[in-house]
Amino acid sequence: MTAPVIVVGGTYHEYCVEPESRNLAGSGMRAAALLVSLDHPVTLRTYIDQATAGEAHAVARGTGVTLVAEQRRTPIRFTYVTPLAHPTVTGSGDEPALEIDGDLVVSFGLFEGRSSIRATRLVVDPQHHRLVDCGLAAGHAGHLAVVLNAREARHLTGAVLSADSGRALITETGAEVVVVKNGIRGATVITSGSVEHVGAHPTRHVWPIGSGDAFTAGFASAWSRYPDDPVRAAHDASRVAAAYCTTGTIRITPGTLESIADALPDREVTVYLAGPFFTLAQRWLINHVRDALQELGVLVFSPLHDVGIGGDEVAESDLTGLDQCDGVLALLDNSDPGTLFETGFATRTNLPVVSYAEHPEDHAWTMLRGTGAEIHADLSTAIYRAGWRAIAAGDPGS
Repeated sequence: MTAPVIVVGGTYHEYCVEPESRNLAGSGMRAAALLVSLDHPVTLRTYIDQATAGEAHAVARGTGVTLVAEQRRTPIRFTYVTPLAHPTVTGSGDEPALEIDGDLVVSFGLFEGRSSIRATRLVVDPQHHRLVDCGLAAGHAGHLAVVLNAREARHLTGAVLSADSGRALITETGAEVVVVKNGIRGATVITSGSVEHVGAHPTRHVWPIGSGDAFTAGFASAWSRYPDDPVRAAHDASRVAAAYCTTGTIRITPGTLESIADALPDREVTVYLAGPFFTLAQRWLINHVRDALQELGVLVFSPLHDVGIGGDEVAESDLTGLDQCDGVLALLDNSDPGTLFETGFATRTNLPVVSYAEHPEDHAWTMLRGTGAEIHADLSTAIYRAGWRAIAAGDPGS
């Protein structure tokens, strides 16, 4: 049995429209359950409203988490149109702070409150909240790690590069290590004396809601075992996040961890975003996918955005852009002839093609399947796979 952990974090209902999913999780409950599956005794400190209490205690019992909850006034729900969309949050709260004193503590930002923490070893994941609201106070942690994504790091520090963000946070907080998650490209581990890259592990299926929570839980577990090697801890965290993404469940088995593919190198890639944009729905999807790719660390060439709507004259500009890309993500809608032409051109020039279609086995996609293209019915998986295949295509060792 490994070190006991206190997890401080939210317990929220999470609804996703497409693909449809309804869970009671939140960063706190999810990380606590994952840490139990990594062989830690875990206590979750959280807020629960009366209407959610029964379900929350049932989830905790089913996962082996010891639940210690303070009362909140209303239920809180996160609703996602797709797993990569920014959620709409309903419910509110301004509850009294959670007071925590422990050895190993993992603290997430809370939507309805804040925390005050004293810990021998503290891992903070702010979740777009101020670090001070996550229990971070001068001298209250003997050993401190901050784990956050690149967008959060830019927001907190104003620095564009992950290494610069990490150094700024080390100066501000006194952290021993800052880990900046860079989506498809993995993570950057920054200490006072080094900057190291940790690669992402590609998976065949991706459930991204909560993947960052899984990374943080995996890092805390490994850092407790390798306190002098945060880079090794981040490698383990990346593997845990991949195992979680494979199933989307809050329990990881040793077999799942062992089946994870090797990590990819860090490489800047550009993905060509092919798809029709003649209707409002089509343009919404193009915009959503482009935003998701960019947030995951991928450069995007989009004919809609980088060439524009026009006549026959746009074809040459589109193909010039395609020649400069490392892979293609095709949104297959009603067999749009322009999109199919672009995928054929890419295949002929040996660019990897990943596609999204509601019915991947449709006869219309025979030529795509037969020439090695991936076709996914899950949009999030298609987006991640397009980035990963573009990275792998340019790696001499792949």
